Amino acid sequence: MKAVLVVGALTILRNSNVFEEWRLLEETIELSSFSLRAISPGAAKKLKSCAESSSERDAAIKKILNKACVKADFVKDVATMIADVYSAGNVRIFPRNGFLLGVIRHGGFLPNEGLDADLGVMYDDIAHMSNHFSISSNVYSYSITKKKPGKWATFDGRDPWTSKEYQTESISIVRSDGKSFSAFCFYPYGPHSSKMVFYPRYAVAGYNLNGALKEAKTWRSKGSSVRVLGRGNEDLDFSDGKVNLGNTFKSAWFSRLVPKPFYNTTILVPRGFEGVLKGCYGDTWRSVEKRTNWESLPFRVDCHLEPLPTCQ
Repeated sequence: MKAVLVVGALTILRNSNVFEEWRLLEETIELSSFSLRAISPGAAKKLKSCAESSSERDAAIKKILNKACVKADFVKDVATMIADVYSAGNVRIFPRNGFLLGVIRHGGFLPNEGLDADLGVMYDDIAHMSNHFSISSNVYSYSITKKKPGKWATFDGRDPWTSKEYQTESISIVRSDGKSFSAFCFYPYGPHSSKMVFYPRYAVAGYNLNGALKEAKTWRSKGSSVRVLGRGNEDLDFSDGKVNLGNTFKSAWFSRLVPKPFYNTTILVPRGFEGVLKGCYGDTWRSVEKRTNWESLPFRVDCHLEPLPTCQ
């Protein structure tokens, strides 16, 4: 007996041997930089070996079918943009947070988070620039626009030591062929002699605040550098979220960018990537976790070691 499962424009026939054959009957829906996909027979067999019951397998299948796979062009586009802006404009843009974790731990995007292409930029590299500036490489030109700080429950858009309001929170990057990207600022932290930078913890009340605070507490217990920002605030509690939160890092870790494997190419990352990842996620950053209700929880390591797959 055959059952039909429809996901978007994907129709998948399953016979009584659920994991033996999968056939794509309709074209994949293409989105801006990723698309829906059907899992292959090989992936299905791997999923079967990982799951513990038929009901767990069925639930996992439905999740994977709704997952994004990254388009091969986007892999090349984001790696090229980072290299161009760094070499031609001396502006350090790089994978941050889960994107950096995926590159280092899996060689691509995180396998259990979908397309997570978060980028960071060093504030000092753009602070002196006009609100609109451009950088040109041998092939492309990039139009870059500064964006003002938004409204967050855990960051007020001010320097936590001087209370001076930042004029830039992020930048948008539009390439001459129309491809676009965005990157959020890593700011200097404390007096110049401290040689530290910080990245704010962005959370929205009524949306992801509770999960973000639980997650921050968990990572702090594992050695993460997340803390209440500001002079003498290292040991303050942040359970209510009514404080400026952020992760602090040594600025030397970002002094230059180095190439790391990224699918069939390379991508530039901060040279001190291990310190950065420990600062974000604690000593257990190499262990795979699954984000649920904006909180990272332990996940089956053996099932999700390969990066999010690519597609055309």
